[in-house]
Amino acid sequence: MAMTPNSNYSHLTHAGATPYNPLLNLSHYSVTPAHGSQPPLLSGNSDTSDDEPLYSPRTAQRMFPLPYGEHPVPPPPHWPVAVDPFARAPALNANNAPWAPLIQGQTPLRTTLYPAGACTPARRSSRRSTRSKKSGGNHESNCVTAILRSEEFNVRNLAKRPNDWRADYIVHPPPRPDGWKKLAGIFKHSPKPAHPGISFPHIDLVDCLRYTTQKHHPDTYPITQDLRNNPAHSPPFLNFYGVYMDHFYSQVVVSTPPTKHMRIFHHRLPWYIEIRNGSSDSITVWDFVHQIYASLNTTIRSADFYNDEMNADDREKLSLFFGMRCQGDPEQIKEGVKRVDYLGSSYMFIGLLPGPWGMWEMVTVEPNELLS
Repeated sequence: MAMTPNSNYSHLTHAGATPYNPLLNLSHYSVTPAHGSQPPLLSGNSDTSDDEPLYSPRTAQRMFPLPYGEHPVPPPPHWPVAVDPFARAPALNANNAPWAPLIQGQTPLRTTLYPAGACTPARRSSRRSTRSKKSGGNHESNCVTAILRSEEFNVRNLAKRPNDWRADYIVHPPPRPDGWKKLAGIFKHSPKPAHPGISFPHIDLVDCLRYTTQKHHPDTYPITQDLRNNPAHSPPFLNFYGVYMDHFYSQVVVSTPPTKHMRIFHHRLPWYIEIRNGSSDSITVWDFVHQIYASLNTTIRSADFYNDEMNADDREKLSLFFGMRCQGDPEQIKEGVKRVDYLGSSYMFIGLLPGPWGMWEMVTVEPNELLS
């Protein structure tokens, strides 16, 4: 029986957010087809400003090492002529015209994100933002035009720590004593998450989602789900039942007693994942797997990529994972970097562990660990 996603998941998307590819703001990358037949080459040469022509790579060698033993991304046979994988993602201005790079000497146009008379939401100014004069002159109101938010931050204008990041999320934790197990990946977690501010009741999780700390083996994983794929098209495998998730198993309630709200965290994700009940009075397996996917499928903002807590190496590695996920697909590239890219190569979900204050920790592994 075909499954249709529930319409109550609209809270997982940012209101008024415009899909934006922060990677495409990196002007020190360029894609230059050689004689119209060679695949594009990545180059890690020095940064150039946005108003200069794209920099042509001088060498075909990758200028940075591949992290954690990852294999190089196989280049696609060719990029379509109309698609530049490192051009800015399309964004509509006030005239509903797609974004186009500025011609030399052209002045950037101010665009309206909201209808005339509507107030723009309050925004935390960046470190380098200019302040209006306190006396005299024309003072720009928050209720008039606004510059496209997706184009404000870049390597030369970094944002502060985003407000919606977890308070306990640390991009670069202090070094641990010798003997501690090091976590693979670019993002690491603090020993204990911060108090969420609300208390979640104690619940017993259903067997098909509860991860056990037994010997790691694919048969012991209660569930196997590729977090990059839509579960409506690629249903997860419920190892506990030995079947792929269908309509019957998708209606299984996730906990005893039933609950209407769960909070999920992952040590590599700067955000919490909020799970809420759909059409029923309790969260079901269907609600859980689809809301996990919807949250991780959210396109990040420029401030999530260009901020003063992430350095160039962090952005480089995140760019690599983004390229590995897209595999040269123009449609995927246009959608930009997503939250799932923060998981790196550990994008296979295998269950939940109980966390502090009633929260739940999401456990993921790399695909090759499922084959062992």
